[in-house]
Amino acid sequence: MFGNARSSGSKHAACCGLVLVLVPPAFALPVALDRVDGAAADLAAVPGSAPLRAVEAPATPAGEDGEEPRTLPRLLREHVVYLGSFAVPIEDGAGNPLTYGGHALGHRPGVNSLFFGCHDWFQLLAEVSIPPVGGTATVLQDCTDVTEGTLSEVDPGDPNGIRLGGHLVHAGRLITSAFAYYDADGTQVVTHGVSSSPDLSQSGDFDGWYGFTGAVAFPRALAGYMTPIPAEWQPLFGGPAFTGQGSLSIVGNSSDGPSATVFDPADVGGGGAIPGTTVVFYPIAHSHPDFEAKGSQLAGMAFPRGTRTVLFFGTRAQCEYCYGLPQDCPCSCSPYHGPHNHYRHAIWAYDADHLLRVKNGELEPWEVMPYATWELADIHAGDCASTRYGGATFDPEAGVLYVVEDYGENPAVHAFRIDVHGVPGLDPFFVDGFESGDTSAWSSQSP
Repeated sequence: MFGNARSSGSKHAACCGLVLVLVPPAFALPVALDRVDGAAADLAAVPGSAPLRAVEAPATPAGEDGEEPRTLPRLLREHVVYLGSFAVPIEDGAGNPLTYGGHALGHRPGVNSLFFGCHDWFQLLAEVSIPPVGGTATVLQDCTDVTEGTLSEVDPGDPNGIRLGGHLVHAGRLITSAFAYYDADGTQVVTHGVSSSPDLSQSGDFDGWYGFTGAVAFPRALAGYMTPIPAEWQPLFGGPAFTGQGSLSIVGNSSDGPSATVFDPADVGGGGAIPGTTVVFYPIAHSHPDFEAKGSQLAGMAFPRGTRTVLFFGTRAQCEYCYGLPQDCPCSCSPYHGPHNHYRHAIWAYDADHLLRVKNGELEPWEVMPYATWELADIHAGDCASTRYGGATFDPEAGVLYVVEDYGENPAVHAFRIDVHGVPGLDPFFVDGFESGDTSAWSSQSP
């Protein structure tokens, strides 16, 4: 059983912190996504396109009561619709920088904003609004030490520092994950903590840190992004959320590919270990082929309701890994000595039924592979996309994915709509009432 370490320190920071960014509701392109007959059917692409396959079971509209989740359709690339991007201020109201930030991203339901990691040096958290595409977010809560001085307790004595991994608002509490940046000796054990409220101004309410029990994945492969599991899938997976992480330095105690472990955020806090069930995980002896000795990176994951697709987001390396001077490496996007490759933004799409087979003991976590991998040329069409995202988070109610591309001094938040027609609450619409067909006026606020 892992004990917790509470802090009586203030969450307020003299410099940078986690920022909460508010995001307006997204409006997707009016793409009709038709269901194909069958328990294993894929969603049709755009109207008029042919389905990938059809099987024997009769069609049932996605989301109807009583439908077996394992018969829900899978997403195609056409269903990930790019909406545009917005900017983040370079500093908060107290002068703390948000530049070189965007890690540990988390969506705040109800308020519809984003928790946004401030400058990477300081590991603080802020909250920001979500403006229309092309706009600039407003800082709602200044950069703050959400861990109240306890971040170093994630791996005491580690000389390379601890990083915030991800955030999830669940049942009115704010869950925080964190990982050792360069855990060469493999000593990290605890990964998650909790604040009693998403109000960053509250002091003395952070409860951490806690480790997992029952999870196959290494602690650092648990200590990153988090996302809700759709209600229809929760009884099958045995929990309401996933947590994961991958492709960190010292990959031997991370995951050499996507990782996801089922857990209940309500179990974080109170003094005990967190029960978890790992459903995707690639130890170095069983590396994912896109990650093995290449340098691909992960930023986040999403599980859109009304589908059986689990999505992982990141940057995909295009060549074999090379370390050294750029002139000595065939694929290079950096002028410096170090790792070199060509990178493109990508999505790895997994069948949730395959993950469920891991949970049920039918497969090992490294035996599942994505049914598709898609490039996201909407953000960057060349071979030198940012080597890694700042972070990614998913709004399951609006079906919108928010991705921070690490532009250094000017991080940008990109929005994608998971456009599943017919799923309750996800019907596409325009701010301007469909007349123009122009998504430039996209906003998160209802018209």
